[in-house]
Amino acid sequence: MTNDPTSARHRRVNWKSLGWTLFALLLIFNLIFFGFDAYPIVERKWQRIGIGTLDEKQFGQKVVERSVGMLWHPHPFRINDESRYLLFEHLSGDMDVHAGRLDPEGAAQMPLPDSDWLLRDDTSPLGILALGVIYYAERSPDPSKFTPALESYVAHFLDEEKGLKVKPTNVEQTCQGIALTYLAAATGKPEYRRACDEIAQFYLESFRQTQQAIPYAVWDTDRFVLVDTLGMMGPFLLRYAALTGNTEAIDLAVFQMEQYFEHGVNQINDLPFHGYNPNRGNCPIGVATWGRGSGWLALGLQEMARWLPQDHPKREAMLAHYRNLAEALRIKQRADGTWGNMLSLAVAQVDSSATAMICNFFLYGREAGILGPEFDRPIELAYEALQKNTRTDGTLDFCQGPPISMNQHSKRWAPNRYGQGALTSCIGLMQQRERQAKTSETPKHNN
Repeated sequence: MTNDPTSARHRRVNWKSLGWTLFALLLIFNLIFFGFDAYPIVERKWQRIGIGTLDEKQFGQKVVERSVGMLWHPHPFRINDESRYLLFEHLSGDMDVHAGRLDPEGAAQMPLPDSDWLLRDDTSPLGILALGVIYYAERSPDPSKFTPALESYVAHFLDEEKGLKVKPTNVEQTCQGIALTYLAAATGKPEYRRACDEIAQFYLESFRQTQQAIPYAVWDTDRFVLVDTLGMMGPFLLRYAALTGNTEAIDLAVFQMEQYFEHGVNQINDLPFHGYNPNRGNCPIGVATWGRGSGWLALGLQEMARWLPQDHPKREAMLAHYRNLAEALRIKQRADGTWGNMLSLAVAQVDSSATAMICNFFLYGREAGILGPEFDRPIELAYEALQKNTRTDGTLDFCQGPPISMNQHSKRWAPNRYGQGALTSCIGLMQQRERQAKTSETPKHNN
């Protein structure tokens, strides 16, 4: 058999062609792999073009439109703080909305409709967003204009025949109750009232069993009481009591707040710790300078001042707490009008969500006559800072992400619905404040 030199040449490896092929494959892999890292950065930078340039009229209009749009079309937020190797994070499931939560096994056992991420434990950001829209609606010429968006939001949680789709097991899963109380009063629809009754029953039964402050999660063996609960359950219980006349709900809201001031607030600086542990001698957890933690306490006191009956024996004590916290926060405000994620650190990152919640607290205090004129300048500075941190589409930026776990604070700074809701409330309060100022300045003419 003779060797064919032509066939031999064909059998030789074409190293040059193979090299270019491997190079092309490597390039494609790198574009895909690192593209997952680059895309969020490029997208964020692109969306921040023109940030802070909205004029006064556009600012209010755009923020409200954006907030209402978020209620119409809610979407999962990202829990994971990773900013590199995101492709692997996605493939491993670590970018899922439930990754890194306090009890992923417990959450996974909950009976849920397919793909209904909203019903697990992502209800508190949307609940605070809805509350902000409610504050704005109540101060607008036509509150009913906002009812369809609020009804669309709560529809995710309701079965018209069976009530709540998922029975709550932690405080965060009840935040839709704030909007439900508003809608029950505004529309008179019985399904909203039934859902409110279910949430109230969860709280009242939990308290009757232990006679202790409600923990963040009833299934948690340590039963941590977190500062978040004050801005989540308090507003619901107080509004539910106003809706139904249930005095037990008022008593529980007041008890929760009293217990927190006794065990969860630093007596030196009047600021709250992240939480405390009743099962371990009421030991405080975390630092007493978390910016949004103070915002949660501020929201709880704000709703307490609004809904606690005027003749309630604990009302004056609650108003004293309101003033003490306001003063503690006033002296922590930075020269640019903001508050950081850690209030006592000059180098701490500015947190727009904390700034919006605290500004909201000050604005309501002035509206209700609880705080004095020394808060006018802090309000003005904070409001201007929030405008500067708002994108051209009305989205508030530079908000700290949700905590990863107990006292493990996020390293992400981006839009979130806590800040968006608080800013929407600020706009409603500020616009009413300006209308009242114009009315008082209008000269009266004798006929």
